Amino acid sequence: MEVIRKSTLILSVIILIHFTQNENVSAQHYLSDFTNNISGESFLFEPSETDHSSEGWSFVVKPYIVLPLSLEADIMAIGVTESLSFGLEDVLNLDQAFTGSIRVETRRNGYGIYSDISYLLVKDSRRVQNYPLPAPLAAIINSQFNPPVTIPPGTPATAEIIASGSAFTADLGGFYRIKEGFLTNNAVSKYYIEPMLGLRLSIIQSEIDFDLDLANIPVVRTSAEETNQPFKVVAGVRAGIETENSWAFELDSNIGAGLFSSDQHLSIRVTPEVSYSVSEMFSFIAGYQFRYLDFDKGEYGLKQVQHGLSIGGVIRF
Repeated sequence: MEVIRKSTLILSVIILIHFTQNENVSAQHYLSDFTNNISGESFLFEPSETDHSSEGWSFVVKPYIVLPLSLEADIMAIGVTESLSFGLEDVLNLDQAFTGSIRVETRRNGYGIYSDISYLLVKDSRRVQNYPLPAPLAAIINSQFNPPVTIPPGTPATAEIIASGSAFTADLGGFYRIKEGFLTNNAVSKYYIEPMLGLRLSIIQSEIDFDLDLANIPVVRTSAEETNQPFKVVAGVRAGIETENSWAFELDSNIGAGLFSSDQHLSIRVTPEVSYSVSEMFSFIAGYQFRYLDFDKGEYGLKQVQHGLSIGGVIRF
């Protein structure tokens, strides 16, 4: 379709110049009017005429935090699982439920490279009366005494339990703007679509601390902790709309899967957001973020489902 339009335009110009020369009328005048009329035509989702080859390097820095509106987490250590739950009333308890990210990207000629660093923390405690001692925990306690003390599994205890899980992720990948176009016939509001592909390094930690008051032993303190560094392949797509009045809308989604390990490792992020530009260099952003993480390595693991409010900014230069 684009080839046909350009061929028609060239043919029309040739005809126009031929007739205007015969009539001693300025071809330049008619050519200007003609091209102005053509350029005024625009249709919904008409491809833009952006010449990426003339673009220079541009950089974007995007820091933001996520306030948890709802968060459920299962932390597993030595086969013992502690379930944590946070709601809207815990939205400002950032020492117990925190998610923060910073994204840096550079682009030129439609291609780009990005790095995304994110940190997630969940932590909570509880005190339990008549806590039945799990078998893995009983084995650890028995091994701490010399001579050995036999405490059978299921022995009731008063327990102070502190469970925490964290996930640090670092993404490195690339993207390409495969599509962009105008939304309205004023050729100002624009849409774009960018697929992404990269690698993700994760550092996942699960830890459960126990303070136990047993019948014959006053206080037993023990901790179960493990840190893992799995690699994942991450793929996603980003699509957005840029309007003429400083507002912009974007949907960013990606999925990561552990392809280089037998451990179960899956993560999903979906972030629709809105931004408002206060200058050419800075915008405020706010949106909703869904996060899913499932890491399982036998007796250790971390599973998390989060719905949250993302708040941050975008710096461009």
